[in-house]
Amino acid sequence: MLTVYGIKQCDTVRKALKWRDQQGIEHGFHDFRTDGLQTELLQAGLESEFAGKLVNRRSTTWRQ
Repeated sequence: MLTVYGIKQCDTVRKALKWRDQQGIEHGFHDFRTDGLQTELLQAGLESEFAGKLVNRRSTTWRQ
């Protein structure tokens, strides 16, 4: 099963979850704003080739 990490208020996360529901893809959701995030998981993400995509630099929060 795939776990989607994000925050509920994010439009992109909502679209991804909706698409997975429509496709019948089993998934879980981890809201790191309310559920937190393990240090090991964050470190592994930062060391991956996708580290640049972990922060949404187009968001209003980032721009502020």
